[in-house]
Amino acid sequence: MAAPYGTSFDFGGTVASNAAGYDTGTRVLDMMPGITLLDPAKTPLLSMLNRGAPLLKTSTPNWLNDSLDAIGDNAISEGADYTFTDPSISTRTQNVCRTIEKTAKVSTVTEAEQHYDGGSNTMSERQHQLKLKFMALKRDVEWALINSEIAYTSEASAPKNRGIIEAMDDASHKIDASAANLSETLFKDNIMKLPYDDGAEVTDVFAPYSQHVDIDGFTAGIGTKYIDSNQREHIDYVNVYDTLLGRVQLHVLRDEYMPDTETIFGFDRQFWEWAWLIPVHAREVSPTGHYWANVITGTGTLIHRNGKAGACLHNLAA
Repeated sequence: MAAPYGTSFDFGGTVASNAAGYDTGTRVLDMMPGITLLDPAKTPLLSMLNRGAPLLKTSTPNWLNDSLDAIGDNAISEGADYTFTDPSISTRTQNVCRTIEKTAKVSTVTEAEQHYDGGSNTMSERQHQLKLKFMALKRDVEWALINSEIAYTSEASAPKNRGIIEAMDDASHKIDASAANLSETLFKDNIMKLPYDDGAEVTDVFAPYSQHVDIDGFTAGIGTKYIDSNQREHIDYVNVYDTLLGRVQLHVLRDEYMPDTETIFGFDRQFWEWAWLIPVHAREVSPTGHYWANVITGTGTLIHRNGKAGACLHNLAA
């Protein structure tokens, strides 16, 4: 089968602790090379935060959040002895991996069909379904990055990761805007200044279209934000926002990814990452009837090294 994404490989036999494993013959398709590809249902947050770092070693990863001593008038007298204070205590944060899965199933008859795919290319229904399910899985990961609330009650229930909004809420950086219109002052005092006061500098802001329209009007009534001198084009939208607290890249998120269309958030990207315990792959299932079946699955979670390295405004006016 020609793979729409990735490369295929076989699970082979293993030997561990003198116990011999065996080759199941299962055909596995590595889907990771396509996890950040752009498509009509693009996932900008996953593309940004899935950095291809080494895989996690546990389904409940934890990490240290450090803090510095308070700034003070630090001076010692000449010839003074060393003095020691309590060490800087790091706090420990934990998240939970979630497994995301999509299944594809094609009848024997449908599998034999070929579809025109542009140029001289054709695509089987098997490839077509695998591609669609993979795109859908990416959308589910994007949703989990933002909206998921941590849940890990028992082995019988599905573990769920803590998402970006919940992490900011835990850090007291989720602010209720009380149905106010998104103003430049509200934006700067919350999205920009809250993380800055806690040692971070916001690099990226995500907003649904309805709120991005408000951001476009931030420049004190100046209708034309920039002029492209080469193409002589007027540009009446903002995709980069400058303040004394830093320069941020603005992104539009589809409404279905947001908890509601009255929410925006921003963060310092160096503190946030989506990491995999089990990379995304497609596993072919042995049929017991007249069909071909495949399972696309991956297990990962959000690593947020400092929940204060971001801020969220919610309950804005629509």
